[in-house]
Amino acid sequence: MLDKTVTCELSPHEGKHHGAVEYIDSEAKMIWGVWRDGGTMLLQALPDCGEGNGLPAGEDDACVLFTAHRGLHSWDMYDPEVVAARREWERQRRASMRTNIKAVPIHGEAEVSR
Repeated sequence: MLDKTVTCELSPHEGKHHGAVEYIDSEAKMIWGVWRDGGTMLLQALPDCGEGNGLPAGEDDACVLFTAHRGLHSWDMYDPEVVAARREWERQRRASMRTNIKAVPIHGEAEVSR
C-alpha cells in the first residue's frame, strides 16, 4: 500500500495531473501518479525528460519531469510555497540582526529585546 501525498508538478494546466511518487534508479525512470480532478490516481513508469537549460557547466540543470511533458521544464518553474518560506526566513533573519542585548551584572541574566 502506498501512503504518500502527491501534488501535480506540471505548470498550471487543465486535464491530467502528474506527481512524482518514486524513483527507479536502475532504469532512470520515475513512477508518476497520473489523475484528473476528482479521479482515481494511476501509476505509470515514465522516463526522465532530462532537457538541459543551456547554461554553462556548474550553472546547468536538467528537467526532472518526464519525457514529452506539457508546459514548462522543472528548471523554469518555482514553487510559491517554497518562495514564501524563503522570504519569511529572510525576514526573520533580518529581524534577528536587529536584536538589542542589554548588559546586566555578571550574576544576572541578559535581557534580549526585539
